[in-house]
Amino acid sequence: DGSDPRLDVRPVYFDDARWPILSPVYRRERLAPGIPVLGPCVIEEYGSTTILFEGDSLEVAETGEMIILVGRR
Repeated sequence: DGSDPRLDVRPVYFDDARWPILSPVYRRERLAPGIPVLGPCVIEEYGSTTILFEGDSLEVAETGEMIILVGRR
């Protein structure tokens, strides 16, 4: 719908992290096809939440699927 997909920035604990990382939070239905999203971040939608860790990336396909590339840790 053209709305900004980024809702907020929140402190998020990843894995065994001692301290939270300030991470962007996106609304799933507002992510437009072809725009890359880099981790760390949180993607919220009705019924589920997707977490991208540092080094991960996501792109929404023209057909609407989220294509996630998992980075190495």
